[in-house]
Amino acid sequence: MSVPTQHPAQPKAPGPASPTRARIRARRRRINGVTLAGIPAANIVLIEVGLGIGAGVFLINPRDPVMWSIGGGVVLLALIIALLRRRGRWFTQWFGQVLEYRSRNHTRVSHPANVDATEPAEDKDGDGIIGPDENHRVALLRLVVEDLVIARAQDHDRNPVGMSWHNGKWTAVLMVEPTPSLLNPVDNAPNLPLSALVPCLEDRGVVLDAIQAIWHCYPGSAALPSNSPALNSYMEVLGRLPAAARRTTWIAVRLDPQRCAKAIGERGGGVLGAQRALIGALSRVRSSLEQHGIPTRPLDPDELLQAGISSAELHSVLGSQRPVGLKERWDGVTAGGVGHSSYAITSWPNQMNDSLNALTGIRALSTSIALSVSPVGEEGEVGLRGLVRVSARTPAELDTADARLKAISNRLGLTLTPLRGSQLAGYAATLPLGGAA
Repeated sequence: MSVPTQHPAQPKAPGPASPTRARIRARRRRINGVTLAGIPAANIVLIEVGLGIGAGVFLINPRDPVMWSIGGGVVLLALIIALLRRRGRWFTQWFGQVLEYRSRNHTRVSHPANVDATEPAEDKDGDGIIGPDENHRVALLRLVVEDLVIARAQDHDRNPVGMSWHNGKWTAVLMVEPTPSLLNPVDNAPNLPLSALVPCLEDRGVVLDAIQAIWHCYPGSAALPSNSPALNSYMEVLGRLPAAARRTTWIAVRLDPQRCAKAIGERGGGVLGAQRALIGALSRVRSSLEQHGIPTRPLDPDELLQAGISSAELHSVLGSQRPVGLKERWDGVTAGGVGHSSYAITSWPNQMNDSLNALTGIRALSTSIALSVSPVGEEGEVGLRGLVRVSARTPAELDTADARLKAISNRLGLTLTPLRGSQLAGYAATLPLGGAA
């Protein structure tokens, strides 16, 4: 499986000395908790509770047919609820998601900055951590990634490296070096081999949470307002052809310290040990990509924040003297006046390269694709998770982009499932800041 990048085509590098034995398995959804034969443990418990209640009712008066009916009805109801599926998900999971969605706050507000929004990302307290009080971009990105902080570190060449901390995990980002030209045809994009990243998931005791390739694409017409006559003329001339595009590709390397506590302890423990482990993993990923002819460089704290702002489409409200809001809905998110819809890739065609190219040709403000590989627990097996997000300036433009996205995916044999009830998580997971959905 590979993801297109904007890097110019180069000769294929020789493969690694030892072939990768890991098998990449597509992950339809993140399943929470333990499963038994594919059935969530909660469903098994529900069946057991139903059987227990049914048996208890029956034992009250075994000779009473009414008790038989009540007990049998309880057991039957438990079985139906436990085995029922809705929109490809277990009913218990869907119901739990609905309850969780209804119980959380769906609006967030970032207040005007007390500091210069364009100032460099610096830790004013000298603790190596950049928080929302020290940089306006951190405060603005907390609309999406609620607990975000940025740390400053150095790689093995003593180059500055920015690291984001979110939900107990650290993430560092590589940027694929861009081509000289800003605009390229959508179908003119070579490949970024995800299989080359699989061996980097585990090395010398350091087990990564995920390696994620994020492809952020602006169509050539994105600078024009959605109701511009010039844009309408451009679209009419373009017809069914894909638009030219400006692309940026990031590789986000995410570390969960709890997955490799021993290795982190060997590197000094705590935050320092986690950062050292992540720097080593980042270096391995970079070397692997360079062996395949793909040069990259690590983002420093300032560049990491700028990448987050750009991919979140919050640059238009950066430095605003008015409060900036985010509103989550069941089927979308609006942040800073820009609407976003996120989808999970739940089935894959044989020719994925062409599919990704076509998806990034959607005529909207921007399109983001995130493909991540991660260990899934079984020995030698790696999970593949894909997300797609379209962003637009008006509801009508977003509806049109959604319809176009669905039409293209149907034509390509690619199944996209809307992240209903998890749109904010999908939004965060398509930013180079360590989110997951």
